[in-house]
Amino acid sequence: MAKIAALLEGSTDDSSLAQRICEVGKVLLNVEGMSLSIVVHKVLNSEVGTSKEYLFLDEQQFTFGQGPTFDASLSENPVEASNLDSHGDRNRWPIFAPIASSKGIHSITAYPLRSGNSSLGVITAYRKSQLELSPSEYVDGLTLSVVASNLLLMKLSGNMDPDLQEILGPTMQDQSIIHLASGMVAEQLNISIIEAMVRIRAHAYKTDQPLSLVSNKIITRQLQLDAEEK
Repeated sequence: MAKIAALLEGSTDDSSLAQRICEVGKVLLNVEGMSLSIVVHKVLNSEVGTSKEYLFLDEQQFTFGQGPTFDASLSENPVEASNLDSHGDRNRWPIFAPIASSKGIHSITAYPLRSGNSSLGVITAYRKSQLELSPSEYVDGLTLSVVASNLLLMKLSGNMDPDLQEILGPTMQDQSIIHLASGMVAEQLNISIIEAMVRIRAHAYKTDQPLSLVSNKIITRQLQLDAEEK
């Protein structure tokens, strides 16, 4: 998390920070392209990307009101489409899915950028292959979205703090730890990120421990959840 924040902190204005988020995300998630859209009241306000084709795909989603990026802008959770040529994705996004496929994009993961209950926008990873992100890549994307949300908010408010601890805050650090632990459990047990999160929360509830503490024990290998534990 500190490494991601350090990579992003060099930007001096809002547009260069947004561009840097896209560049870092492209390398971090091993994808063909990234975009960042600022969304205000469900309307696309501004956007940057690693190339024009990804800006076009963002615009199409908000024009037609459908697609992973559009859905993520209305949600607190990431939206993933692993095969835009599939029957399921075509039914879910009947206009956008064929447009994306025609541009050679076959899978998308969109992460909402949020501050509390407020939505700032979305960062979107575009891939030409029909593949989901690996658990570790998915968690890297979650971590990037947390860091990017806070850095963007600080930039927009003019209160960028040079101290990483101040930038991230304890709540956001806990959130990142939980996401990282979920990725580790998902890989160990060969389950989805969502199921891994459910199992960690269940263990925390059953043992009467804070969720962040259980997650930290998993990361430091003091705790390993069993395949049967639910």
